[in-house]
Amino acid sequence: MAGPCGGTTDVHGAIDEKVLGRVRALLAKAESTNFEEEADALIAKAQELMARHSIDVAMLAHERRNTADSPVAQRVHLDDPYLEEKSFLLHVVATANRSTAVFNPHLAFVTVMGFETDIAIVDVLFTSLLSQATVSLRSAGIGGGTAASRRTPSFRRSFLLSYASRIRERLHEGAAAAGYHAGRIAADQAVLGAGGVVTSGR
Repeated sequence: MAGPCGGTTDVHGAIDEKVLGRVRALLAKAESTNFEEEADALIAKAQELMARHSIDVAMLAHERRNTADSPVAQRVHLDDPYLEEKSFLLHVVATANRSTAVFNPHLAFVTVMGFETDIAIVDVLFTSLLSQATVSLRSAGIGGGTAASRRTPSFRRSFLLSYASRIRERLHEGAAAAGYHAGRIAADQAVLGAGGVVTSGR
């Protein structure tokens, strides 16, 4: 994890342990269920919990007149195949959590930029969602359509893009339920008024 000054940062430490535990439990349930609607609901709930936590962190920093939650950058390396589709999923997660994701196709990594708490949220969510996407892709290869069509790269790319688009809706639902965007905009304005730095993915 590249910090704001080029050092290393454990971004998971930016999330309260109780919140992180609840979120991981929800994501674990989402990974284990065979029902798409149940998984989507669990993912949306996880996003809502972390969005609320992000708002709380920003408002607390304003009340204490500090900028403890600082902008950072994280480099996420992706594995072949389907780098573009995986980077799109990461972009979806980052955008839903007020961060920016920039894909470098030549070096196969994505740089995610945002506040430390938001970057930690992106990291936890993306790790789980990529795992779920992989499992779903394997399941899709078992049924529906001809066996040959399910094995083609174009089918797999389309599936991953469709999955990311569906997840984008669920994440925004979760963020909206937490009053995320309105709360963070207000928090950003407060931090700016205190002389802080804001990096936004909107």
